[in-house]
Amino acid sequence: MTLQGSMFTILSEADGHTCVRLNPLHPIYKAHFPGHPLTPGVCLVQMVSEILERRVGARLRVERVVNLKFIAPVAPPPGSLAEDSTEDAKMSISDASRTMAHTAKTTSDRAKTVSDIKSSMSDIVSRKTPPQTPIPVTGHPTSPADAEKSTFFTLDFLFTAITDEGGKVKAKGSIEQQGMAVTKFSLVLART
Repeated sequence: MTLQGSMFTILSEADGHTCVRLNPLHPIYKAHFPGHPLTPGVCLVQMVSEILERRVGARLRVERVVNLKFIAPVAPPPGSLAEDSTEDAKMSISDASRTMAHTAKTTSDRAKTVSDIKSSMSDIVSRKTPPQTPIPVTGHPTSPADAEKSTFFTLDFLFTAITDEGGKVKAKGSIEQQGMAVTKFSLVLART
């Protein structure tokens, strides 16, 4: 599953820094979670993997998560989501429930039931977090539609260490939104 092009677009890349624009209209936000959309952690890890693929010029797969901390939720700015029809919303909830049930079944050591997952996510959503208002991004290419909005739903991927040896890529860093760390990671990826 590739997320670049549908869920995110790379705006700029420099030494150890990649700025991406997330698509707040991506279907994942309809199901994860209706009324309280959050970027799934697995999508953030996949974005790290895809960004690293560009840097090393090879296909990669996550082999091991050494450390992964979700510090704050990554949510689309208020008012940026398309309105769902009732039928679309029901379908999204049904799809999300099936996905969470499969996840709970296959990772029973981490999540006993779907209700445990929903309860955990409800706790995260209800926590007080810094406001997630969009900020203007300057110096990046914009389309006419972006120029009209003058705000982006962006994330900065900051790599503090990347090593590439023996078919393994090791990466450490953080993901920031509006200058605030939202995720810290240390991953080992294998060339495929």
